[in-house]
Amino acid sequence: MNNMLLEYKERKNHILGIYDKLAEFPFVQNELTKTIVNNDINQMKQMLENEEFIISVCGVMKAGKSSFLNHLIFGDKEVLSVDSTPCTAKLTKITYGEKDSIRVHFYTQKEWDELKILKYNDDIDSEVKSYYDEFLKSSVEDAAQSGIYYNEFIQEDRIIKSFEGFDELDNYSSKSGLYAPFVSFIEIIADREILKGVTIVDTPGINDRNLLRAKVTLDWINKSNAIIMLMYANTPLSAVDYQFIDQNLAGIPSDKILLTLSKIDLIEGGVDEVKAYITDNIINDKGLKDRGLLKDREVYSISTMASLINYKLESGISLTENDEFYKDNMLASIVEESGGFPELIDGINKFLMKDKAATILSNAEHKIKNIIDEQIVVVKQLIELEYCSKRALEKSHEEIELEIEKIKKFLDKLEVIKSDHASKLKDLNRRKTNKVG
Repeated sequence: MNNMLLEYKERKNHILGIYDKLAEFPFVQNELTKTIVNNDINQMKQMLENEEFIISVCGVMKAGKSSFLNHLIFGDKEVLSVDSTPCTAKLTKITYGEKDSIRVHFYTQKEWDELKILKYNDDIDSEVKSYYDEFLKSSVEDAAQSGIYYNEFIQEDRIIKSFEGFDELDNYSSKSGLYAPFVSFIEIIADREILKGVTIVDTPGINDRNLLRAKVTLDWINKSNAIIMLMYANTPLSAVDYQFIDQNLAGIPSDKILLTLSKIDLIEGGVDEVKAYITDNIINDKGLKDRGLLKDREVYSISTMASLINYKLESGISLTENDEFYKDNMLASIVEESGGFPELIDGINKFLMKDKAATILSNAEHKIKNIIDEQIVVVKQLIELEYCSKRALEKSHEEIELEIEKIKKFLDKLEVIKSDHASKLKDLNRRKTNKVG
């Protein structure tokens, strides 16, 4: 046991050292590759030091993420808002604490100004529209009519409000919440056993038109150790789902991603057929088949409503009129099987929560590799630009060569860090194997 602890500490200290080296680099910004900047690296280092294990729950808007987490964490209590709109959807970070409370983080003035000029492409009529006019303006005006003005909460430095309990949460997160338009994200601290040793992040829809919020979501995904991705059963593996898996989950080890069908009580057709459709597409897709997303596991399928109804029946809690309606209109077997929740919880424990310490280290190593590989690509692009761009053509041959030499030295330093990192990990693994043998 002592040897295992020493090996863990040595591996952890090595990774922290690599983070320190990377933090000293003047990272190159590139919109296409979404390069991780130094502040993000420092945050990753802090999370490793704290051994924080993060699970993010992702999916399109209305895939049932908040309902799923309400039932998973709070039983029959509706703590997270389930009536979110593109205006009110909030990223919510849920952690353990001995007293239930919330912390509300408002937009900064800079973020608010960016929201007011944000444009998006409307998929229905193919027009470019103002995000503020479409999703925020009427809510801001409603708040003003009630004596609530944006400049009370939107300041140069971010304002954070704390509340004991969850009673105030709806005012800041629900469709009817007058303060909701001004809120960037929310923290929930809850005294629930399931949260001990883990942070769960409820993300807005992956098809989010609020680019500021979408960036926060992607930042949290990059920091995550594991992902539960919900796919609406009636539109499984949609184009948005596929693009998100392909592009935004590449930085997460495939064995720490659980793909899950949601709302199977509403499905038209058999669940097994839909699961087979997703499986066939993933294992045969040119871009996804080599990632091992379904290696040694299946696509999970759940009905939060069925599980909630079964929970209430077993706990002697009276069903609401809405519960009765759903119960009468879904297969009795789905309710009896608790909507597939027991199988998903087993999967979470088996694939995501098992060996958390090792997963934290493995995830950190994976992120380091991605950071370095991404920067190498960006730097190589810069070399090409120096040769090909108009700006380069206006310089003398000697000036161009000097620029390229600087970039190549930067590239060489990255390659050295990458090589040293790989060599150290190989040595640690070799020593571990020798001890086992």
